[in-house]
Formats: sequence, C-alpha cells, structure tokens
Amino acid sequence: MASITTTYVAKNIADLGDAPMVHLLVVRRRKKDLIELGSFLVDTGCLGVKDAFYKVLYDEAALEELKEDMFHEGCEEKSGAWGRRFVEAAIQYAQRLGFGPHRDFKKAARVFGGTNAKDCDESFAFGQNGKPFYMQGPHDSYKKAQKVISILTKRCGEEGFHYLVGGLSGEATPEEELSLCQELLEHGELEESWRRLSQLNEENPEDLEVIFGMGTWHAAQGNFEEALPFFKQVTSEDSEFDAAWLNQGMVHMQLSTAEEGQENFLPGGGNMKHLALMLKCFQQVIRCDQEQPGEVDEEGLLRCKNVLSRFTEEAELSKISMDVYIESMEIYSLGLDLMEEEEWVSGLEQFKKTAELNPRSHQAFGNMGTCLLQLNRVNDGREMLERAIEIEPDYTPALSNLKIIEGCDDENPPKIREFKIIDSSKFD
Repeated sequence: MASITTTYVAKNIADLGDAPMVHLLVVRRRKKDLIELGSFLVDTGCLGVKDAFYKVLYDEAALEELKEDMFHEGCEEKSGAWGRRFVEAAIQYAQRLGFGPHRDFKKAARVFGGTNAKDCDESFAFGQNGKPFYMQGPHDSYKKAQKVISILTKRCGEEGFHYLVGGLSGEATPEEELSLCQELLEHGELEESWRRLSQLNEENPEDLEVIFGMGTWHAAQGNFEEALPFFKQVTSEDSEFDAAWLNQGMVHMQLSTAEEGQENFLPGGGNMKHLALMLKCFQQVIRCDQEQPGEVDEEGLLRCKNVLSRFTEEAELSKISMDVYIESMEIYSLGLDLMEEEEWVSGLEQFKKTAELNPRSHQAFGNMGTCLLQLNRVNDGREMLERAIEIEPDYTPALSNLKIIEGCDDENPPKIREFKIIDSSKFD
C-alpha cells in the first residue's frame, strides 16, 4: 500500500497564534502494521522546534494510546503536508532569530518522507503582535532564559521582542547546562562555553554526555588530538554511544590527513594508523544502527557507509575481508614506525606479515625492498621492488629505488644509500 501521512494537533487550539506551544504528531503508515511517527513540540513564539523524537509502532492500538497520552483533550486531524509546512515554517522563523531546531529534529523529520509542504497553501504567523515572543518554559532554567533573551536582544534590539520570564532562580540541571554550552558554542562564544563545560565536568566527572560535549568542543575548534581522549573514554564505558563512535571516527579521519591538509581519505593516501581506527569506529556506528534501528544520526550513518564502501572495494580486489584489510593496515603502520627508527629487520617482518594478509599491498612489497636494501641485500631488495611495480606500475618510490641500484648486486652494493623511504606516517 502507498504510504499515507497524517498530522494530529490538539483540538483546543483555535488560533495557533494564541498558542505559545503547539504539539504535533505526524504519522506515516508505510505498510500494514508498520507506523512511523515524528513528534514535534513547536514554540511558536521564537524557538521553533523545541523538542522532537522519532518512533516506530506496529499496531493502531499503540498509536491510539500515544495520542491519548499526548492530547488529553482530544486532537484533530490534518494533512501531512500541513504538518510539514507548519514545522518547517517555525524552524525558518526561529533560525532567522538565531535558534536551531532540537538535536533530534532530523530523526523525527524522516516521517515526512515524500510529503510535499507545497501541497498545503496555508500560511502561518509566529511571534506575538508582530514581534518574537519568548515565554520561559517549566524546564527552562533561569540561565537558559537569560541566554535566549541575550540572543533576541542582539538580533532584535531591546524593544524588538516580547518575553515572559518566571524568575526561576534554581541551578540548571546538567542536561540544561550542557544544552546551554552547545548553544554558546554554536554562537561562537567559545571561552564561555568551555568555562561552563569544564565546571560541569568537575561537578559531574562520570557523566558521559558531558565528556562527549568536551570532545565535541575540541573537535569543533580543530583540536583533534585533544578531542580524541574524550571520545575514547565515552566509547570505552558505553559501547552503544553511537554519536561518540561517529565523532571519534571523524577525528581519526581528520588526523589521517591533517599533516598534509588533504581532504582525500581514500585507500591510496593518509596516516595508516588513523585510517584503520577510523574504519573500526565507523563499523561500530553501523553495528549500533543494526542493534537499534532508527537511533543513529541518519546523515552520519550515511557518511560511515560511504567511506567504508570505498575501502571495501579495495579489500574485495585483494579478495580479503574488511577485518583482514584493517588488520593489514595496522601491521603496516607498525612497520613504518620501525623504519623510522631504522629497525630494518623488525620493519621487514611487519611488512612480510602485511603482504601475507594483503597480497596486493604494493606499499608493503616496496617497503620490504627498502628494508632489504638498507641491509645490503640488494638482490632480494630488487625482487621485492619489482613485485611492487607488478602490482602498481606507477609506484614512484619503488621506481626510484630501482634506478638507484642499477648495475648493483649483493657483491657490489650502491655507494650512495639514498633509498626512497616512504614517510613513516603515510601511504605514498
């Protein structure tokens, strides 16, 4: 059956302009006994989508129960296009004022599917009497309220908006304070955001959401080395924390190319150690999605799949599994570290192991050749370099080394030992 999308909204809302908060439930029936729904709490005064969640149900009874809990005085039915148009209009209004939608909006918005907002010709007015209006909610701390007022003042001027603050003086909960830190970060108030995060971490040293927030702060500033320990701590204590796996993988991606300022993280280039760890993190993101469908950020999940698919193609060419391919990358990285220390015998062993796992690794054969040349085993070194070129005819380091040893052998090694050594941290 074709999918049908319906919006439910409270019956007692005669005029949306008089309702500071509007709760919408958008439902899509995709096939028999499968119901997708997105819940949106919309602040029509200025904040837009203040809360959102996505859920899948498998029978109408569960949907009716949810509607009763959500709409105590009943609800009326509108089209899916009406719901999408209303929600998106509220978001656009809020964004012009400096407020983004709730962090779970994208998940909830998947319920819109192919619904077209243009199929609804109704227009909506937000704010109050032509101006933005902020009313402090029951869960808004005093600090949160003051932050909203500060943003509105900067955007609209002191007389350009209305507000109603209840004067709550209690301390913000860790969740509220963390949300405020994120808002400060998004608005470029870095020092204040970090000050609050650090204090929050001192007061809640075991709160993984706070630790995750500190990692996110560093990553947003490009401090990838500093961000990594925070994400590692989170995933070591909670293997289901998909956002931490995703961010950890993205940090490894950046670290794999940061030294050269590259954007390319394909199998042909980048820091091998970080590339391998990136792939492991992205595998964990996909595992989290398989165990908890619909919970992982859709955009992040797609990115993980796209990156993994590129490396999977390379593994398939070598006729090895992705896990074996990653293992070969890690061993190769160890070999590079040993080469940098001029541990030629130990490095040679690591590259042999790499080639056994991945026979198409021309870099492994090329580096075996380099190690052998450094050990004055010219004939064996030449053989490995030629093997590398058989796999990759344009492999520059091997071609350069072969030119250096022209006319040489074990009895007559080259006098100038300027063998091309691949940088200890990167593929060539």
